[in-house]
Amino acid sequence: MGRATFTATVERHDGHRFSRGARQAKLIMLREFEGDLGPRLLRVSRQAAPEASGKLQRGLHSEVRLRAGRVGIEIRSTARSDTGYPYTGVTRVGHRSAYIEPRSKQALAFMIGGRQLIRKRVRGYHPSHDWAEDAHFASKPHVVLAARRIGRQLQAVVG
Repeated sequence: MGRATFTATVERHDGHRFSRGARQAKLIMLREFEGDLGPRLLRVSRQAAPEASGKLQRGLHSEVRLRAGRVGIEIRSTARSDTGYPYTGVTRVGHRSAYIEPRSKQALAFMIGGRQLIRKRVRGYHPSHDWAEDAHFASKPHVVLAARRIGRQLQAVVG
């Protein structure tokens, strides 16, 4: 979706306090991300996601990761169609073509009101905007608050 980067700047330090702060910074960020920020970003993402069937919203999960010395939160989607197709990308940017024409007739068979309807083609989905960008924009105030809390905790450790 997007990427937020936290940067800490040290204006003054004595060697002992700074080294202790550097070691604790990752722990402070991990606690903040797992405890408050991760669930908030997940909630914002679920609110921004299309809700036709609710599968996409239920398929979103947040994961706090520590890789190569960097702490991050990833919002991932496990949403799949009934046939197993991962459709998160389609919900964000739409289909490539205006119409979808399947290879087999059964692919476009629908049950509506107890009757089976078979279509030769259907219109492709073309969203007016990317819901993930909406989620990214809506998450900014939560990221700012978390950054302030992390900064206060780091300042208390480094002193």
